[in-house]
Amino acid sequence: MKIKELLSDESKWIKNNIALNANEEVRAATSKDAIKWCLLGALQKCYHKEVVNCNKIYDKIEEFIYPKAIHQWNDSNEITFSDVKNLLEKLDV
Repeated sequence: MKIKELLSDESKWIKNNIALNANEEVRAATSKDAIKWCLLGALQKCYHKEVVNCNKIYDKIEEFIYPKAIHQWNDSNEITFSDVKNLLEKLDV
């Protein structure tokens, strides 16, 4: 699954945490009960079993949003879900 499929709508995207469950409790990105992810958490969820792809996609995203790190960019006040969605579509990840 690509990140853009996991973060298919705004209700699945969050800021300031890797992942949350239905009760808004913090979870690991790969937790079975996680239902919301930040961009970095979504990357981990989608590609944690594919280390080489995970690293390539991580680098691809960071190159696009440079000079910020993924978590800094995702959590910035000015970043919206539309920005995240556009990034995912443009990079096709």
